[in-house]
Amino acid sequence: MKIHARKDAGGFFSLSSSGGEGKRRGGPLNPNPTFTKDGRLGQASLPMEAMESAFTLIEVMIAITIFFMAMFAILGVLASGVRAATLLRNDGPTAGMVASQLSVTNKLEEGSQSGTFEDIGVYKDYRWQAELREVATNGLFQVDIGVFDGRGNQVSTLSALLYRPDSQNSRMGLQSPR
Repeated sequence: MKIHARKDAGGFFSLSSSGGEGKRRGGPLNPNPTFTKDGRLGQASLPMEAMESAFTLIEVMIAITIFFMAMFAILGVLASGVRAATLLRNDGPTAGMVASQLSVTNKLEEGSQSGTFEDIGVYKDYRWQAELREVATNGLFQVDIGVFDGRGNQVSTLSALLYRPDSQNSRMGLQSPR
């Protein structure tokens, strides 16, 4: 195999080979490598289609940012789902149970009510307390309910508005809540 060096009109040298396979360990030899005027090997240029199909650094960074934003959003949804499932595993009575019993009555009276969950065997140590007050003269009541365990710790609370127009109205006209 023979290697020929030529100098072109711009002062660049180029090499060409003749004979042999023109291959070496790393792959085929470049038949026309470019050299600068001082004899150093010049930069190899990529074909235009290779340069057009590559991603820029900013495109990669934007893609990674979008990926991580999506992952953190998914992790947030999963975490809130686990937290909700933990709350659903609450093994004691809730204030919603008391509110559902109060909502079936047609008449409410202002004041305080309390009771226990003795009817439900597993909740016999729990008790509840509700404060009822009329917030408008049309029969709208605010009910604040608390459920307490056997040691007196509050385990559940609920504040609800119940509309009971048939309840006795103890106030006349508009007044501020007590």
